[in-house]
Amino acid sequence: MVVRMLSEDVKLTNLEALIAGCWITAERETVAEVLEEHRRPAEEPLTFLFSGKLRKAVATARRSGNIEATFLKDLGNFIPFCESYVPQA
Repeated sequence: MVVRMLSEDVKLTNLEALIAGCWITAERETVAEVLEEHRRPAEEPLTFLFSGKLRKAVATARRSGNIEATFLKDLGNFIPFCESYVPQA
């Protein structure tokens, strides 16, 4: 993921990895639920189920502060003085 700032590309590699992790979590939860509770679902209900699982995974990351901290870490890699604003674990 890349954002343009000050005519430079800001690489949001850590944030990209976090969101990809949310995606993987949602996929795993969807597969587990489908295998356990649903028999051969159509594509539309499956997409609906997955979107809910993804929304939940992203909301969990947001509530825990991981999205903000990860974004600030990526920003700190681009603008070194921003590192002082990154919450310490």
